Amino acid sequence: MIIVAKGLDPVASCHGQRICVDKYFSEKSNYELLFIPGGDFALIEGNGEEFIQWIRDASANAEEVVAVCTGTVLLGMAGVLYGRRVTTNKIDFTSTIHLASKIDWVKEARWVEDRKLFTSSGVSAGMDMALAVMTGLFGLEIAERLALGCEYEWHQDSTRDPFAKRAGLV
Repeated sequence: MIIVAKGLDPVASCHGQRICVDKYFSEKSNYELLFIPGGDFALIEGNGEEFIQWIRDASANAEEVVAVCTGTVLLGMAGVLYGRRVTTNKIDFTSTIHLASKIDWVKEARWVEDRKLFTSSGVSAGMDMALAVMTGLFGLEIAERLALGCEYEWHQDSTRDPFAKRAGLV
């Protein structure tokens, strides 16, 4: 795993945990799998053109692009999702999707796969999506072993989304 940021100073999460950085945005790289996290501060960072350009460039060259929560909105703001089917966090759905247009926003889905792009709702849906990605990369048996090792109850049906109804989307 490689952590990429504007500079090499550790980046503090909203909870205070500091994450060590491996590379600058300016260091061009090709990634097999690019992961764009979301969260409360993701959209604040989305206002920076350097960051958005890095998302564009890294996404174009990655073999697979995976986003959780409002990370999907960041991909949309970067223009990576035009014409694609995607989803995002259901609680923030209506307050964020206007930030990224020309996208087929799926209201009811734990995660959505559209070619090399995987997008999911919140954290647990992101776990389900990650296991679906692992299935594609390494096979169902390995993904099931990973879920078991984490003592995680994997919801393999991407359309099973009880949070869409709770958020008033369907």
